[in-house]
Amino acid sequence: MNEVMGRASISIVDDDESFRDALCGTLHALGYSVRVFPSAEALLDSSTWMDADCLLVDATMPGASGPELQEKLSAEHGRIPIIFVTGYGGPLGEALRARVMAEGAVACLYKPFEEDELVAALGRAIGTATA
Repeated sequence: MNEVMGRASISIVDDDESFRDALCGTLHALGYSVRVFPSAEALLDSSTWMDADCLLVDATMPGASGPELQEKLSAEHGRIPIIFVTGYGGPLGEALRARVMAEGAVACLYKPFEEDELVAALGRAIGTATA
């Protein structure tokens, strides 16, 4: 586990500023160190994302989508624990979930999700960060 001030580090990638802010607050309250990025491109332009123990990624964003980011990171850096979040439910959401999980995602949470769902997913992600 990468340690930033003694805490696991999570990077959030989401184009919705209010969601990023809310999720950042929740993660800080849970004891995580957090970095936020408004897009996949912003994450890739930063050198700090590689310090993250886990990425929380919106599945659908302008520019590169979450699954496109996952594909790029997997090809260039190997397995990185990713938890996807999406506002899509129904058949579209299930198809997306199946796709990202098949590609190695730790979880795919549907917005709005409960804190206990997030905590469980993070536990699985951080557990796989060193695998």
